[in-house]
Amino acid sequence: METGKQQKYLVPAGTVIITGPQGCGNSRNAQILASHYGKRRVIDNWTIGTPVPSDAIALTTETRLINAISFKNALRAAGLGAARGFA
Repeated sequence: METGKQQKYLVPAGTVIITGPQGCGNSRNAQILASHYGKRRVIDNWTIGTPVPSDAIALTTETRLINAISFKNALRAAGLGAARGFA
């Protein structure tokens, strides 16, 4: 592996992982986002390697994920982007 490059992690198909910086509102909007994605549970502060049950979304600040959903895009998809300042 080359030095200076961070390893990326692929999010498995069907898994909903939402990523955003600390304090962006992930946790505050967690239940709304879970409902939008058809999930019942929320795993907050998710870390790479931790399984995500099929009935849950995971929230993280992790940036090395491929196919994760950004918090901004999750809000937009749920119809909340403009209401939260992400037009």
